Amino acid sequence: MVDIRKQNDVIQINVSSEVQGGSIKPTNDSSAYYSSLAMAWASKMDGSVDGIEYSSKYYASKAKESADASNSAKNGILNNSAFQIVSSDLSGDNNIGLCAENIDSIQNAASNAQIAADNALVAINQAELAAQKAQEAASSLSEVAKNDFSNITDAAKEVIKENSSGGLEIGDIGISLYVDESKGLRRRLNGSTIAVNTNTQEFVNYLKSVAALYPSLSCTETEWAELEDASDVGQVGKFVIQDTEEIPYYAYSSDSTVYYTKSTEDAESVEVYDSEFTLQGQGSISQGVLTYNSSVYNRASESDITQEISGYVRLPKIIMPIQGLSDLTKLGEYSQAGLPNITGRFCNWAQNGRGVVQEGALFGNGTTGAGGQSSGSNNTILNLDASRSSAIYGKSTTVQQEQIQYPYFIQIATGQETEANITNEIELNNPFTLFDSKYSEVPLYNVSWLKSDGEYKPKATYVTCYEALVVEQNSAVEAGTSVQLPSGSTYVKRGLSVKLSTAEDITDYDFVINTTEETFRLPLKNGMEGMFSGQAVVGNGMTVGLTSGDTLLGMVCAAGSVGFLEPRTGVYGSSVGQSNIGNVYNVSRTIGLTTDPTKSGLVVSGAGEVPDGWSLYYYVGETVQNVNLINAGRFDELVSAKVNVDLSNCTRPYVTETYVNGTSWYRVWSDGWIEQGGVSAYSSVNRNVTLMKSYSTTNYHCLVSQRNVNNGSGNIGGLPASVNAITLRANSDESPIAWYTFGY
Repeated sequence: MVDIRKQNDVIQINVSSEVQGGSIKPTNDSSAYYSSLAMAWASKMDGSVDGIEYSSKYYASKAKESADASNSAKNGILNNSAFQIVSSDLSGDNNIGLCAENIDSIQNAASNAQIAADNALVAINQAELAAQKAQEAASSLSEVAKNDFSNITDAAKEVIKENSSGGLEIGDIGISLYVDESKGLRRRLNGSTIAVNTNTQEFVNYLKSVAALYPSLSCTETEWAELEDASDVGQVGKFVIQDTEEIPYYAYSSDSTVYYTKSTEDAESVEVYDSEFTLQGQGSISQGVLTYNSSVYNRASESDITQEISGYVRLPKIIMPIQGLSDLTKLGEYSQAGLPNITGRFCNWAQNGRGVVQEGALFGNGTTGAGGQSSGSNNTILNLDASRSSAIYGKSTTVQQEQIQYPYFIQIATGQETEANITNEIELNNPFTLFDSKYSEVPLYNVSWLKSDGEYKPKATYVTCYEALVVEQNSAVEAGTSVQLPSGSTYVKRGLSVKLSTAEDITDYDFVINTTEETFRLPLKNGMEGMFSGQAVVGNGMTVGLTSGDTLLGMVCAAGSVGFLEPRTGVYGSSVGQSNIGNVYNVSRTIGLTTDPTKSGLVVSGAGEVPDGWSLYYYVGETVQNVNLINAGRFDELVSAKVNVDLSNCTRPYVTETYVNGTSWYRVWSDGWIEQGGVSAYSSVNRNVTLMKSYSTTNYHCLVSQRNVNNGSGNIGGLPASVNAITLRANSDESPIAWYTFGY
């Protein structure tokens, strides 16, 4: 405040702070004090100044008010008549010295007030700028997520969801209640394979980097299978890492038989394969000759083939608990089951209690009385107690520890980059329910309908179907109960007949699930096979009948009464075909009258038989068309081994060209294999027949036969004459010659 007082013609000006205490020390200049507070508030981001929550603009306004008051006081003093009188006579006796000092103070106060006023204006401008910056900061802060994420948007939540990994990194192994493989993040350690593609490449690279440090982690397919067979429970701790490659197979042939090996080097033992790359056994190679099953096969380079293998990783198969490891050079190895050995030594004869030797697990406990080798000897009872040899025995009734079973999984990705959200823009009134079935004469090229072909379908492709069938098989869930499936769908149990693949009473009307492989099979029949009964009506061998509604009647030809029919009740079918011996006319016949429609003499031909060309389909649309999430990465794995529409990635031979004209025909295969045939007229001399398709060499084969079997059998023959012609000849029986050639 500013206090101006006049006493004894002395004017005093006191400038003091209205706010006491705080971090800014009060001075005799209140405007400077408020300016300091304004500047402090303008630069301060949080908390209070001097314990008070005032804005910077408030303090700037207070500073200006104080400066204006000081300036007004200055002007009032200077205009005061007493002050003017005193100041005009500085040499007088009117306290001139004191007056001069006061004048200086007043002038200084006025100068300070002017400065304070200027500073106040600056403070106001700074306060307004600070307020503007504060507003901008507040606006920016409104877009910043709080520590508890309570203000993040739904879009932000989706980003977090899609990029979160639950704290696991690629290669981490864990145990889970339920492993949802459809998301492409985790896979069960059950020995299955993962295709190498853009979604799994990072995982494959990680495995390769670890295997480079610890070779025990990986093995070949053959070694993997051997380890599985050697394990008591079929588990394997190693990976098979197969890169995409082309494997050449070298051909060896004898007559029409061709075998293949992976090497042409001389070897005492070499694996022998057929054209399907299936291992047949072991042979040996010496100087370009393959010996297999006591037969020899010469090198035939023109028949070499190549097997194209797509890249994949075979996962370990983990069943028993994983054991911790300190020596990483044993990564992927497994410890065989075993028990400590038990030993003991015992002498079963003693005389007068002397000479008994008992060590380890064997000991004596009492005797059977006299009767040993000499007088006073006894036969000691032999006992076995394994715990005497090792304390581990007797602690449990089984070697297998009591365990709770959950599936192991491995993390193959750390985000949702393999997922693609599919949104249905149009809501349809779907009249179908999961597992509805129907027969169709034409193929249903609709992913909502799955054909019942007796094959097992993977859960990874039909997640909801598999989970729903597991619910149906669970006897603890009553029909009509609504169940939330792990994949997110809601399913109401219907009471379908679902059996495990290990059951012995599976029928054509049962759904079947394999809980080990996580696959399912659709029923082969749905009970609607009777719909195909609209065919011809035929007789069934019964007599044509009429019905009285409730009584079985019979028209009987009585004995001795020729041509006379007598109705009787309760005799339907009782004497059909019977006769009395000795009287040709004494024959009993019955014409049946019955209420049983099966004895009407009329039935439908082929009732219940499904005609050729008709197939049974089941509705699985909820898992294909209306699913909220389709896993592109997992789908890519599933289709990576499928053949393209143009067969460009097919590794098995397939027909590329066919021709048929009467008895002439040919068929060309993708691997160069050609087979063709025809019929040639009889010729007793060598006769050349030009082939429709040329072979690459003359190493193809020719088979001939007599066309007319009624002319007996003559000697006929045929052999390759060139790459596009064969030579035929017959010695007798003027019969056409049928020929067949095949080769590359």
